[in-house]
Amino acid sequence: MKKILSMILVFAMMLSLSVLSFADGTWKCSNGHENPDTNLFCGKCGEKKPEVVTWTCSNGHENPAENSFCTQCGEKKAADANTVSASQKESAYNEAADQSDSHEQEQIKTLPCPDCAGEGRVSSSCTSCNGSGRTGSSNSTCSKCGGTGKVYSAQQRALISTDAALGSGNIDVGAPKDLCMNCFGTGKASDKCGSCKGTGKIYSICSTCQGSGVVKSDGVKAAATDNKTSDSVSPRQIGYNQLINAEIGDYVTFGSYEQDNNLDNGKEDIEWLVLDKEGNRLLVISKYALDCQPYNLKKEGVTWETCSLRGWLNETFLYSAFNEEEQSLIPTVTVDGGRNPIYGTNPGNKTQVKVFIISVSEANKYFESYEAMECIPTAYAIAQGASTSDTLDGVCYWWLRSPGSFTYLATAFSAVGLYREGYKVSSAYVGVRPALWIDIAQ
Repeated sequence: MKKILSMILVFAMMLSLSVLSFADGTWKCSNGHENPDTNLFCGKCGEKKPEVVTWTCSNGHENPAENSFCTQCGEKKAADANTVSASQKESAYNEAADQSDSHEQEQIKTLPCPDCAGEGRVSSSCTSCNGSGRTGSSNSTCSKCGGTGKVYSAQQRALISTDAALGSGNIDVGAPKDLCMNCFGTGKASDKCGSCKGTGKIYSICSTCQGSGVVKSDGVKAAATDNKTSDSVSPRQIGYNQLINAEIGDYVTFGSYEQDNNLDNGKEDIEWLVLDKEGNRLLVISKYALDCQPYNLKKEGVTWETCSLRGWLNETFLYSAFNEEEQSLIPTVTVDGGRNPIYGTNPGNKTQVKVFIISVSEANKYFESYEAMECIPTAYAIAQGASTSDTLDGVCYWWLRSPGSFTYLATAFSAVGLYREGYKVSSAYVGVRPALWIDIAQ
């Protein structure tokens, strides 16, 4: 009996020593071989060390998965307690660190340039005209109205010419259509400055962001010039920065369209003039006449609702100038036919469109003068037939959506301002300046 008790006591002591040894930093393989805790493989049979799986109590104490109670605070292991291995913890930590680094880099990449407010360019006063937009004598005759200070219709101009030829001075030509907005009715105006095109400003690429509109937090440029970006900043982000910082009168880039008439080098970014801003929406019109299209393919009575130009803008142009992501930023809006304020011609019904051309009333609302309405056509638009004025530095005609004096005529901007009588709807020499709303909230 004593012998049996002695054997039990020895076995208990060996067991306790084994437990203590394990607690002090050893592990056993499935074959019972004991190894130092630092060994990843069993020194005798080569078996890989099993992973230690743990669970954590509400107080943050970590315990072996097989423990039903926390060894430090005694909290009972919850039935739904998550058990996590060491490798899982390390993997989760590394993933969180990578996400943190990525997020930090992303924030650094997408900061708008503080020097140009994300526009990518800066302006300075034109030295050629001292910021006035004009050169020459202020007593020179206005080239647009011939010194009359008034704008007459084509019929009135014909009567004036007839009266001058007869030398009678008795023909009543009626009231002028408008005062000349080039000289504001004075008949005298200096010439438009050729250096700044009458704007009084000279624009240059922002040296801080090199034209991208985006900088890193330390001021180092984050993108290159010439409408190309580095891999670290997406073109959409740069364009978005310009849009969210845009104000009325600014120019922004959005979409692309053939402009230099060189099909081999791809399409060029479209520049837009911001006409209005309502909440998160911008109303824009193209800076240049981008194409040359008739208002309607046939010479017949039409309205904005039924003309072929509306279909061309919302199909051919829309899908050519904007990708799917950009199209998602262009809301469908309701526009009227643009009643003619002089002749009252039936403008037709309202339409639901994404792209349109502005009306006579909108042109008067958003532009301060006829000179502000002037635009030049792109090389591509000229190749498509856009006609330019020899006397106005290449300024072109461009369509308005309002009908003319009859429904087979459509209004347009011309060398003498807004031509409200209109040109034949089938005219193939009038340029197109698309307009649209951009929803920057999207």
